[in-house]
Amino acid sequence: VDKNAESFEVFTAADLEDHVKISAQQTYQEIELKDWSKVNGYFVNGVRHGYCDINLEDHKSSVVRIRGEYVDGLLEGKGKINFNDRCWLEGYFKNGILHGFTRKFDKKGRLTFVGNYQNGKPFGVCWTIKRGGGCVVGRVN
Repeated sequence: VDKNAESFEVFTAADLEDHVKISAQQTYQEIELKDWSKVNGYFVNGVRHGYCDINLEDHKSSVVRIRGEYVDGLLEGKGKINFNDRCWLEGYFKNGILHGFTRKFDKKGRLTFVGNYQNGKPFGVCWTIKRGGGCVVGRVN
């Protein structure tokens, strides 16, 4: 995975270090930050490792919630990102980057996109579903 690809990660280990209890064993922690954002999940040695649910109160960001499995502080495997316009995406992540099968939904829960991502960008054959019926299908490399 390209380390320069767009990531949805909003916190680094350094951002959380003053709030996390350090333990070599996996521990569940509930952390509330100064901006009222909340990180609930599993940590090992001070970094997210296991399922985490992050609720963001930073109104400058388009992301309001991140849920998924973390490995060494980065999203890995299936995750879900909610946006402030009430749309969301469900997809697969590798090293914190969207990388694999992805679906996007509008605020009413209607499917708007199906396809694969590679290094944070749509890749291969993708479908964009249009309101009112129909879809656009094509290769987006």
